[in-house]
Amino acid sequence: LQHLHHLRQVQQHHHHQQVQHHLHHHLVLQHLHHLRQVQQHHHHQQVQHHLHHHLVLQHLHHLQVQLRHLHHLAQQHHHLHQVQQHHRHHLVQQHHRHPQVQLHLHHHQAQQHHRHPQAQQHLHHHQVQQHHLHHQVQQ
Repeated sequence: LQHLHHLRQVQQHHHHQQVQHHLHHHLVLQHLHHLRQVQQHHHHQQVQHHLHHHLVLQHLHHLQVQLRHLHHLAQQHHHLHQVQQHHRHHLVQQHHRHPQVQLHLHHHQAQQHHRHPQAQQHLHHHQVQQHHLHHQVQQ
């Protein structure tokens, strides 16, 4: 009986060890699986970060290209504006050189001159003189 009891204890102990071993093995596998998941997640984050960085750089490059294009357009616009102004100035000069325009300008200047108070006085004086001359001629 004693011997059987001892054998029973040995058997139980052995079974206990097997269970412990199995549990340990299970926990180790669980832990490894978890580590693998963490590693994958970290790798995924790195890849995402790298992609984001790449896209940001691409976008910046695209913006630089657009900016260069806009700068070029602005330069062209400025140049065209200068050319237009030059042509307008040239056309105005040519227009003023035209005989009929010269006549018109002279007439306009004369009108403005005659509107001046002193010129008005002068004109009135001239008219009075003419009137007197006419009167004298009649006499």
